[in-house]
Amino acid sequence: MKNIRTLILGMATLAIFVSTANAQKLLRWKFVPGENIQVNFQQDMRMSTDMMGNQIKTTADMGMTLGWQVKTVTPQGVAEIAQSIERLQMNMSNPGSAPIAYDSASTTKPTGVAAQLAAGIESLVGVEVLQQLNPRGEILAVTLSPEAQAQVAKAPAAAQVQQVFSKEGMKALLHQAATVLPEKPVSPGDSWTSQMDTKSPVGSLHMDMKYTYRGTEVYNGRELEVVDVSVNVGFGAEPNQLGLKVKVAEQEGKGALFFDATAGRFVSTQLNQNMSLETTVGKTVHRQQLETVVKMQFANRSGPSAMGAPVRQASVAVPVGN
Repeated sequence: MKNIRTLILGMATLAIFVSTANAQKLLRWKFVPGENIQVNFQQDMRMSTDMMGNQIKTTADMGMTLGWQVKTVTPQGVAEIAQSIERLQMNMSNPGSAPIAYDSASTTKPTGVAAQLAAGIESLVGVEVLQQLNPRGEILAVTLSPEAQAQVAKAPAAAQVQQVFSKEGMKALLHQAATVLPEKPVSPGDSWTSQMDTKSPVGSLHMDMKYTYRGTEVYNGRELEVVDVSVNVGFGAEPNQLGLKVKVAEQEGKGALFFDATAGRFVSTQLNQNMSLETTVGKTVHRQQLETVVKMQFANRSGPSAMGAPVRQASVAVPVGN
């Protein structure tokens, strides 16, 4: 009888533990005035285009180091954050052309095509944007100071640069790899969705994202909330500014987001997108295979000594999962 009671007590304790482990979690950003956050963004693209039976392969990689300085936080948890791009890195390759490399932190002045690229994007570096972010990660407002507006206006592609620093542009940047957190507490298996419309060089872009809370997992001794994501992308039917019409024939987009509920922020995110595209130029249709990997990492830093750390070196690999 004593052994039976002990067994029943043990089973009850296990049930309580399992229930606690699978309890609902409220996922919210938590900001502290004065804290300095480094955000590393990396996007790697590989494209293969069928041109009359020949496969033309191109690559385009972009890295950004962003600085977030938390100015104020309201009692409701809405943070005013001064964001600036501290470093930009771009590497591109195209058959028949010399590779293009640009790094805003390099002391070597770019030449050739890289110099033309620099002229279009170097005005982005150092521009400070004030954004208001609520605990769910929704961007409520984006403001450029008069000085920042003047700096952006000097860019050769001023309209495109201004779009990047608009409210919608900031949303697209943040939510490309992260997400607006669910309104209510979630249990493993719970899902929520979001949509995003933005502009791109190949036309208007619509994204449907589905997020599913996987649960709490431990990585390097740290408990993280894991959210799986699937993405569907569609392009507008109208021809873009290049005169091209792009259609998605097949696609698969999935990834995972890792959130520290105790610290109140994302730690690392990764999204893998594979698409088969049909690009129409006049009456000619070109078929393309596009592979894109988008990664984002958030990390606290103590001061200016961490400013401008290379994106690739700062990134931490976190398993994507299923």
